[in-house]
Amino acid sequence: MEEFVQPMATAFDSRDETQICSKLQEFNKENAQTFSFKDLNTETKKKLIGDILQCLGEAEYGIECKRLCLETVRILSRDKFRLLQLQEEEGVSLLMKFAGLTNEDFIADALVEAQKSLCNLVYNSQSVQQICGNTDCVQNMLMRVNNTGDPALNDDTRYYDLRLLFLITAFNRQSRSVARLDCNGVSVLTNTLHSHVLQPDSTTITSKQLLLAVEVLKCFFNITIDVELNEENEETLELLGCAIQKLFLVRGPTEEEIEKLHGHLTNFLTVFLPKVCIKQLIPESEEGACGGSSIYMGHSMQCVNLLLKFMLKRLDEVEGNSRLSGLEVISPALTALCAVSKTEALIRKYLKEKVLPPLTATICSSLPEEGDSLRNRLVRFMTSPNTNVKELVAEFLFILCKENPGRLVKYTGYGNAAGLLARRGLMTLGKGHGDYSSDEDSDTDTYSDVIDKINPITGRVEENKPSPLEGMSDEQKEHEAQKLAQLCMKLSREGIIKPMSVGADGKMVSLEESFNQMSLPEEHDDSEEDT
Repeated sequence: MEEFVQPMATAFDSRDETQICSKLQEFNKENAQTFSFKDLNTETKKKLIGDILQCLGEAEYGIECKRLCLETVRILSRDKFRLLQLQEEEGVSLLMKFAGLTNEDFIADALVEAQKSLCNLVYNSQSVQQICGNTDCVQNMLMRVNNTGDPALNDDTRYYDLRLLFLITAFNRQSRSVARLDCNGVSVLTNTLHSHVLQPDSTTITSKQLLLAVEVLKCFFNITIDVELNEENEETLELLGCAIQKLFLVRGPTEEEIEKLHGHLTNFLTVFLPKVCIKQLIPESEEGACGGSSIYMGHSMQCVNLLLKFMLKRLDEVEGNSRLSGLEVISPALTALCAVSKTEALIRKYLKEKVLPPLTATICSSLPEEGDSLRNRLVRFMTSPNTNVKELVAEFLFILCKENPGRLVKYTGYGNAAGLLARRGLMTLGKGHGDYSSDEDSDTDTYSDVIDKINPITGRVEENKPSPLEGMSDEQKEHEAQKLAQLCMKLSREGIIKPMSVGADGKMVSLEESFNQMSLPEEHDDSEEDT
């Protein structure tokens, strides 16, 4: 590495532009795939960065020389160790100037290299994150993204502006509210989708448009994750919903790219968007307009089907690979399904029919977790060792049951539902807190015939079994009861089990705690009473 850097120092000292460009080209070509410069002496690296920044700041050097300098900065900025002057305010400000993010003139040919350098620096340095958050960088990027009249601001410029915006808002919390409130970020990003990604009357998308859409969705996620969008303009929210619906349905260059897009759309839906936005995902449609199977009560459910398909694919991945924890794979899809189901009643009803169809005698002959149906597969996750996954699955099924504990037990069995019921304080099957209509489930005739034979704990039909106490004398029954009591006491003393009871709030409490909280009647003094 030193053999390339020392001649560069000599070239900068000579101020010979031709020689400087030649040495920069050699360094950039040799290190095109280098991401670490640990073997480069700190003082040597510091001088190199200083020479480059000085060259960028002087007017006597030409555009090509400065572009090569910025290319070298981009390469050096990949290494998060010893960024030196590159993470100081003076160096960052200079790069912002070349990235066109200040009020000064910029060089169009060097613009993208400066943007790439800033992306690397924001990713690698907390100080650069802070510097960018304290400037007008976010405002200027959103203003430029929204600018469609300047020919110098092409798709590449817009893409790296969005990428930089995503990184700044990911690492700098304060910049999120600046983007959303001060810069009207929701409106700007929505217009970007409609103006630069979704072409009128087109059902296809190019790779470049797809990458741009992904960056927009990532920025959307950052600036909306901590807030509710109910205060946004209703027309903007409708346009946003339309954009999401169209992005779900577009065809792309490859299946892998479309799946990546669906992944980011799913992530964005986890932020619980307002109903006016979610409603655009299920536009009114006539029978046969988009396939009979996708029409439900006069609305197209294509987007919901794709969201469900995305979740099913994630289930397949987890079930087929025991090394995956499931949380990072299934969590976004389940959270998104919970969000849209809770926001729009029609989506919840449709998903209820898909996931929890009416029970029959045949279905109830097996345990809820046995089988290959979507209901069976989800119920299996309700007892997963991964706490977050089982809670999400239970939450989704609970929402589909309109947060009715009895209905959840009906489809999953009390044993599988016990975890959620205990967390919610509904062990006594009280009423959930959701705001849902009062219509009831319609049971099939065969289900009604076997309902009395269903064991509520297991959730399946079980024939009456002979009592194990049958044929015993009263003395034998008492003896067995004493043995059982002694075993329970032993397990309790050794800490293996802890006797519990349902408290007044519907949640589980230890029997000891419940006993201590009991209010005993006050002792009555009979001495004053008449005998």
